[in-house]
Amino acid sequence: MADSLIKTKQKLSFCNNCFIVTEINPFNICINEMRDQKSICIVQDSIDAYAIESTNSYNGSYHILNGYISPINGIGPKRTNYFIINKKN
Repeated sequence: MADSLIKTKQKLSFCNNCFIVTEINPFNICINEMRDQKSICIVQDSIDAYAIESTNSYNGSYHILNGYISPINGIGPKRTNYFIINKKN
């Protein structure tokens, strides 16, 4: 089982564009010309993006923060991928 986990971890990486955990870089949604590239869904982590994608109700792109913003707990956008989104546009 440990070998399986190691192999899986070696196959996975973050997409250079949206930061989703994937085996394919760039992620297939990021390079799909049929997607609405003017619409972006910002989510906390890859699980959220995959959950939204499974509904087949969203056709835009994603930006994964890989963290959360909680001002009340002193967690600001600097601790996420939030500021990288400005470099896309």
